[in-house]
Amino acid sequence: MNSSKRVSKAGIIPQEFGNLANLVDLGMEDNQISGSIPINIFNISSLQRFGLWRNNLKGSLPPEIGNLTKIQILDLRENTFIGEIPKEISNMMELEKC
Repeated sequence: MNSSKRVSKAGIIPQEFGNLANLVDLGMEDNQISGSIPINIFNISSLQRFGLWRNNLKGSLPPEIGNLTKIQILDLRENTFIGEIPKEISNMMELEKC
């Protein structure tokens, strides 16, 4: 299944997005999304593109980011993440653009 979900609203990333098991494209670029990325988002093993640039996201990236093994495009720029990039990012063997 080739699912795609785009949101365009201020607020937080809904926890329920982590239940979308067949999602391949999740774009939430250039919104007023704040808070942190819900940990269960990193369990969407089918995700190929995850766009979060130009939001107000904060916090650190968890090691679970490495669960996105099919990810090809990961765009996190223009947020205020802190800390180091988790070593588990090396699990993203399909990553083309980060």
